Amino acid sequence: SKDGKKLSVAIRLDNKGRDLTVNEISSIHGKDAILELKRYSIRTSAQPAGIALKAYRNEISKDRGVAQIEIRLLDENGVPAILADNLLACRIEGPGKLLGMEAGDNTDMGNYRDNRQRVFMGRMIAYAEASREGDIKVSFSSPWIKTETITIQAK
Repeated sequence: SKDGKKLSVAIRLDNKGRDLTVNEISSIHGKDAILELKRYSIRTSAQPAGIALKAYRNEISKDRGVAQIEIRLLDENGVPAILADNLLACRIEGPGKLLGMEAGDNTDMGNYRDNRQRVFMGRMIAYAEASREGDIKVSFSSPWIKTETITIQAK
């Protein structure tokens, strides 16, 4: 260019093809100074290896209180596995019952009230209801993925 500045884009793909980084850089002609103007990164996941659970409330009413549990599948590095569609099974121990599991896939015509459901884009929501006071242990499992459990207190 006229002012001696040169704009370039550097693209780097690493970590077994899972990390893509694009850098927009500027260098002044004839000088060694390089200035990074912008950086964009995209990180894709490997196969799901773990389950992350988050309850919106860890304490619910013992009188039919409902717990909403967010489920996400993660790869071995903790990256969300957004392309996952694994079948998850739910088991509840203690004074509660499963009301349903749903993943937001409007093409899934399965039973949302049973204890098995496919995640959609690596995510799902489950609902558990308390029947009396005590700790409700809600576990989720899928083949080749470590089972995870969350405890909800019914008070």
